[in-house]
Amino acid sequence: MVAADSDMDPHLGPSPR
Repeated sequence: MVAADSDMDPHLGPSPR
């Protein structure tokens, strides 16, 4: 599973929402 929006993903994104 590849998240296109890394900002949306709490594991990959810099901003865990």
